Amino acid sequence: MKSKLITIWRNYNLNSSSGFTVVELMVVFTIIILLSSVIIINWNNQTPGRSLTIGQNELVTNIRKVQSYAVSSRNINSTVPAKFYFLKFQEGQRVYSINASDSAINPVYYSDLETFNLPTGLIISDITLTPTNGGSNLSPTCLMMSMSVIYGKTYFLSDICDASALSIVNNPASIATRANYNLTLTLTHPQKNISKSVTVYGLTSKVEAN
Repeated sequence: MKSKLITIWRNYNLNSSSGFTVVELMVVFTIIILLSSVIIINWNNQTPGRSLTIGQNELVTNIRKVQSYAVSSRNINSTVPAKFYFLKFQEGQRVYSINASDSAINPVYYSDLETFNLPTGLIISDITLTPTNGGSNLSPTCLMMSMSVIYGKTYFLSDICDASALSIVNNPASIATRANYNLTLTLTHPQKNISKSVTVYGLTSKVEAN
């Protein structure tokens, strides 16, 4: 009799611990789905902010890179020395580029030596030039930021985004006053209506993330 009771008890324990019930599994799956939804929602809400920070940091890095090209007299290619390097920005675009001109008597404009894409969802929403000696701000739809080789002097050519920049940078009288500005580039995620900016100070060439 005793052995039968032991056998029955063992069988009961074996059967009762053999797995989960359907209800228990449904509860577990429901919890997993809810937690996953919360994680996905939080991730989606944070992604635009991260993209803005990445785009801002990359913009600062690329501006400083072109400044280093100018100061170090980096050649355009293996044989052609540069006289000016340019960064071209256009309002409403997510792409900006490095351009250059050589030091020949009749200079050649080298377009889009390097191009950069802002992170997905971002655009250059605003370009503002603030005069350092007073006066009204300028809001060009496109701009060439020019840096002279050796000295790295920064000039801002508003509403110019092509080879016509050469007629200005190679004319001392035309380019002289183009350094008297501070440039602010605003990056925006339109769907989330959030922005960050980068400022370049013309007189000192300092680059600052705002």
